[in-house]
Parts: sequence; C-alpha cells; structure tokens
Amino acid sequence: MPGARAFRSTVQSIPNGAWTDLVYSGTRWNDEAMWAAGSPSRLTATAAGLHIVTASLALADSGVGARLFRILSNAARWEALAGHAPGGSVETSAGLATLVNAAIGDYFTAGLYQSSGGALNTGVAGAPYSAELTLARLASGVGARRESSVAQSIPAGVWTTLTYDTTAFAVGMAASGNALVAPSDGTYAIFAGAYLPAASGAVAAQDMAILIDGGYYGLSGPGTSTTSVAGWSVSTTFLLVAGQSVTAAIYQATGAARLTDVAFLRPYLAMARIGP
Repeated sequence: MPGARAFRSTVQSIPNGAWTDLVYSGTRWNDEAMWAAGSPSRLTATAAGLHIVTASLALADSGVGARLFRILSNAARWEALAGHAPGGSVETSAGLATLVNAAIGDYFTAGLYQSSGGALNTGVAGAPYSAELTLARLASGVGARRESSVAQSIPAGVWTTLTYDTTAFAVGMAASGNALVAPSDGTYAIFAGAYLPAASGAVAAQDMAILIDGGYYGLSGPGTSTTSVAGWSVSTTFLLVAGQSVTAAIYQATGAARLTDVAFLRPYLAMARIGP
C-alpha cells in the first residue's frame, strides 16, 4: 500500500476568520515522493486509483466560535469536513478520513477555519505533534462513493437515512440509490460525511452513524453547544459478505428540521474493499 504521512511537530498560528492550509515539516514515511518540501502543505498521488486520505489536528483551547476542519483535493473539491463549536474553553482535536479515486497528480491538503476572535496555535499540551496528513493507495480496485447535490431536510428527534443522487465514482462495484452493497465477501473500509450549519436553538444532540444491514457500527457526535455547527467524518472497517448493504443516517435534536449543506461538502457514503 504505497503512501505518505506528513507531520508538523511545531505550532502553526491559525488566524481568525479565514481558511488556512496546514503546512507540514517532514514525513514519517514518503513512498514515491508523495510529499515534497517545495509544496509542504500537499500530498500528491503518483499513480491513479483508489486512495484513503486522513488528516488529524490538535488546537489550543478557546470556548468562542466554531472550528471547521477539511480535506480538499486540488485546492477546490471538498472531500471531507469535521466541525463543531466548543461549549467551553477546551482544547480541540479533530480527525478526518475519506475515500477518493485519484488521478496522477491530484493533490490533497488539510485546512482549518476558526472564529475564536483571535489567532489560535495548533498543538496542545502533551501532544507529540500538531497536525498530520496521510495518503495511501489501495491495492484493491473495488470501491464507490455516492453523494448528494441537493440539500436534505433532517427532522428533529428521529434518525434519518441520508439520500444520494450522484455517483462520484464506482470502480469494480455498482453504485445507485441510498445504500452501497458489497459485491463480494471481504474486509471493507467505509466512510460517511455531511455538514449542517449552526443551529438557531439549543442543541441537545447531533449524531451521524454508519449502518450495516440496519445495525449501527460507526457513530460521531461533534458537540452540543447552543451555536453548534455539525460536520461529520465517520469511518469504520467491517467484514462484509456479498449482498450486505451500508447506509448512513443523521440524528439531530434542536426541535426543528435542519438542512444539510451542499455548498461546502456534499453528503457522501463511500467504501472500498481492502482485504480478504
């Protein structure tokens, strides 16, 4: 599985109110020169195929404003997003993982937006790093990603299955409707994501889950403050048998329906076969 993992071992100042790409200082491994010091914020695909992209971040404490963390491809397409608004003055950590079908030369960056009212530094007390970005090419040629180009209403107080109208890619498997179906027995990496803008009222809960044949096997909740945005990046691995179906669902409890936002990140469900 060729890949690279770039890291930053020192703090980076993230200004208030602007998207800022994270800049890396070195690599833990760097197969096929996917990272270069001349473009230190990027990892670049050196061969076409399915890739898993992950990013992680630690950020200094503040109880003010929102935090949004994203993965972009080619400085344009939003591939994954995590977001929340801290309910108190707490350090922030965030992780993202998603599946892409990259062409040679496609590059990936991770960026942060924060609205605390002042600059915040990456890194927290006791952390050995402040940010990392990983790109890994899968040997398997089996994977797909479904997305939605239309905002979906998520009612309050009930789990709601996400719906999709677009196939971003389908390699070695069919992709249609609101579920992805395993074409053969094997171990699969599964990814889902969506974004809800800030709620106008108090947020009791907001969660996203990956479901396999209706059972809950992945869950993420980004926060419960009164100004909470909700950005999810949920991932898991699972041993599937041919014909098993995978869906994603959102639960939110603000007392009113909320719309998914497709201007930033299209809600998505993706999976790839990664082993026997």
